[in-house]
Amino acid sequence: MSDIDYTNAVIKKIEDIGIEYTVRDTDDNNKLITLYHYSKVVPVINARVIIEDGAYIKILSTLARSVPEDKRPAIIEVLNKLTLDYRYIRYSLDKDGDIIVDYDFVLYGDEEESATHLVSRVFVAFDIFEDALKKILPVLLSEKISSTTDDYDLEYLMKRMNKLKKQFNALMHRNNEPAYEDVDDDDDSDGEE
Repeated sequence: MSDIDYTNAVIKKIEDIGIEYTVRDTDDNNKLITLYHYSKVVPVINARVIIEDGAYIKILSTLARSVPEDKRPAIIEVLNKLTLDYRYIRYSLDKDGDIIVDYDFVLYGDEEESATHLVSRVFVAFDIFEDALKKILPVLLSEKISSTTDDYDLEYLMKRMNKLKKQFNALMHRNNEPAYEDVDDDDDSDGEE
C-alpha cells in the first residue's frame, strides 16, 4: 500500500482540467470517481475509476446494457477481437448482458506525476472505448431489412442512424441514469411521423 494520497491528487487534477465527475466511497473503503466524456459515437461515455489500496487503478465502463440474447454470440466475437487489440484492456459480456470494459494499471511516482498519468490514461481509455463502440454498435443495432437492393440513399441511412442512436440512448439510460442530449445533430428527426 502506498503512503501517497493519489485519490486527492487525482481529484485536484480533474478539477483543474475541468472534467465533469462525481466521487463516492465504495463498500470496501476505496474511492470511485466517475468521469464523463461527450462522444460523437454515443451521447456520453462514462469511466469509473477505482483507486484500490492506494495505487492500484481500475477503469471500468459499461458500453451497453442488456444485449438481447440473439445478439450475444456476435457481440462476444467482437469483444474477443477487441480484447486482443490492447494488452491491458478486457471486454466482456456479464450475466445481465451488459458490455463491460476493464482497464487495470498501477500508479507510481509523486502525487502530481501520478495524477497526470491517471488522467491521461483516462483520456486514452475514452478514445479506445469510443473506437470499440464503432465496432460494437453495428452488431448491437443491426436488424434484417427486407429489400431487393443493397443500395440505400444517404438520407435514408442518416435517418436510420439517428433512429438507432435514439434507441441506443434509451437502452443505456433506462435505469434512471441521466440522459444527455446529442448537440452535434442539426436535425435529429428520424423521418417518421
